[in-house]
Amino acid sequence: MRSLLVLLVLGAASAAFSAGCSSEEEKDSGSASPRASFKKSGKLQPIYSGFKSESTSSTHINGLIKKFDGENDSLRNEALNEVVDIGKPAVQYLESALKAPSPKIREFCCLALGRISKMPGAFMLDKVVALCDDPEVSVVRAACFAIGNIGTKDQAVAKKVFSLLSSPDPTVRSFAAECLRKIKYWPAIPALIFNHLQTKDDAEEAPDKGAKKPEPAAGAGKAIGAEYTDPLRAYAADALAHITHVDYGIDFQMWKKWWIYNQDFYTSDWER
Repeated sequence: MRSLLVLLVLGAASAAFSAGCSSEEEKDSGSASPRASFKKSGKLQPIYSGFKSESTSSTHINGLIKKFDGENDSLRNEALNEVVDIGKPAVQYLESALKAPSPKIREFCCLALGRISKMPGAFMLDKVVALCDDPEVSVVRAACFAIGNIGTKDQAVAKKVFSLLSSPDPTVRSFAAECLRKIKYWPAIPALIFNHLQTKDDAEEAPDKGAKKPEPAAGAGKAIGAEYTDPLRAYAADALAHITHVDYGIDFQMWKKWWIYNQDFYTSDWER
């Protein structure tokens, strides 16, 4: 009988001790303990410390943007990747830096915005479009990259990029063609064919009355002809292929025939 009594007393003490431990855990954590959570759900729930990362602070982000102006390419690219990883919280600081006096900062801010572009409504496009008139070629190229990645159905934006097809710099022309490919701007089709695919020999042939060439006011400039090298013609051909879903490579004669037979299918509803 005495042994039984001792066992009962020990059992009661053990139960009281367990209850006390659970109570202390709940007080310490401010919520249900992991042990209690496990008993309820069958899964061990993590306890969060409430620590907030400083990576999205204005000081940190502006510090990364300043690194865009450094001379070390590796550090500059690391800063770019980190800003892109931060994402939307960095947009307002990147927008402000688009007017920075440093061309490198303007260029890399465009590149960053273009890479963050998958976030709907992340930023206003007009601030990037303004850099299509930047005096630095590298900034203009970066602006084309950003616009192409962001995407647009705004005629004014598309025409601004379209006008860059007549840039004296061949790399700007290629970036503009790539941008037009991404936004599928079909009004650029005749300019890409007649201004950027035809060679000097093609231009000297008698014009085909069935083909409508772009008006001079469209902004594509005069035909570049023989000076337009094959790599750059390839950009124009690639843009045409993605806009039209037809691929004739850099064969001007085939594209001209295609345009004669299909030009009437392209109306003024590109914005839709």
